[in-house]
Amino acid sequence: MLTRWIRNVLKPGKRYTQDIEKSKQQASSEPINPSLAHTLSLLKLKLGQSSDFIIRDFPESPTHAGQFAVCYIEGLIDQNLLSDLMEGLITEMASTASLKLERITAASLPS
Repeated sequence: MLTRWIRNVLKPGKRYTQDIEKSKQQASSEPINPSLAHTLSLLKLKLGQSSDFIIRDFPESPTHAGQFAVCYIEGLIDQNLLSDLMEGLITEMASTASLKLERITAASLPS
């Protein structure tokens, strides 16, 4: 008797299952937009402006071609992994900037 009650409590309701199926259909019918700004605003909209949803935006710069962002849910991400990721990204961007600066300097020097 207790196990039947537990199964009924843990079993997802019909409405919950219908909502999941509806979400899957909507997600598969929406094409992916190549615009990062559009995608980030869509994520914010879908997640309801949650304060736990964090976006770290890295804008395009003269030394780094392409804009990108790191998105995560506060409290669900391993902080050590996040720190390593951010440190690696910043190091890579600095390294790229340094190499481009060296090329520009070398190109501007008289032969």
